[in-house]
Amino acid sequence: MAFYKFTAKDRNNKRVKAVIEAPTKMDARKQLRAKGFKQIENLSVSKDAAKDNRLRRLSLKEKIDFTQTFQTLHRAGVPIIESLLFLGNEASSVGIRNISNAIRQEILEGATFAGTIAKYTNIFDKIYIGLVKAGEDSGEMDKTLGRLAELLNKQASINTRVFGA
Repeated sequence: MAFYKFTAKDRNNKRVKAVIEAPTKMDARKQLRAKGFKQIENLSVSKDAAKDNRLRRLSLKEKIDFTQTFQTLHRAGVPIIESLLFLGNEASSVGIRNISNAIRQEILEGATFAGTIAKYTNIFDKIYIGLVKAGEDSGEMDKTLGRLAELLNKQASINTRVFGA
């Protein structure tokens, strides 16, 4: 799938600029019309625009949600690509949806999960990346994701106590 940068007017006649993912330009236009956009202009393929749109940092809560959901799907035997597709379509957070779609696209192009998240150092820290790599290499990804979720939950608990003090 490609990413299309566009300018359009929404239902309230407000000018909107954003990025949409679709297999073809025609499909992108159909999706935009279905969402209520009109006078669609400047619909062009833009990988850079898609990456800029996707590189937003995830909050700690979003990282926890991403990790726990990914672990649950992995434990259930859902393949990585399908797990990322699910997260990309169903996550409650736009940030999670965007990073899931970006990771899925790179894995479809032949990258590993750990190798892909290593490209997003503004989202995943060195510890997260290192543990995922170790989990992939050892074949214990399920346990590793569980440990990561635990680590992130402890971090959230510490942050809450610090802010409370």
